[in-house]
Amino acid sequence: MLDYFKKYLEQKSLKLTRQRTAIAQMFLAKKGHICVDELYYTLRKKYPSIGHTTVYRTIKLLKNAKIAAEMNFTGKRKRFEQVLDRKHHDHFICRKCGKVIEFFDSDLERRQEKICKKYNFDSKQHQMQIFSICGKCQGKGK
Repeated sequence: MLDYFKKYLEQKSLKLTRQRTAIAQMFLAKKGHICVDELYYTLRKKYPSIGHTTVYRTIKLLKNAKIAAEMNFTGKRKRFEQVLDRKHHDHFICRKCGKVIEFFDSDLERRQEKICKKYNFDSKQHQMQIFSICGKCQGKGK
């Protein structure tokens, strides 16, 4: 995927610097959803001279290259997830603890396509986010 990012940067007449490489590699190694601050503080442990602005701008480049997708589950902090070479999925978000669970349901996807056709929409992409309280926060375990 780093090669894909490098090609994107070349198309934009930008360079794949050591800092951009480190940020992209760290982002791609992370699973799930990460905010810029979390990525920055993780990177600072290994690269003390890296700047917050550099991390933010590189994440923006990854987003523009369609390697990262921006999610805002709580309205407070933007999170990013790696989307290149990942299958579509939707999200459950706990309103109490902020836990995010990814899920995919083929029946649900077929139903959404049927609804799109009914309303004459060509579904290129969509996001489904279901906000509720997870079982742990309800005191039901798991």
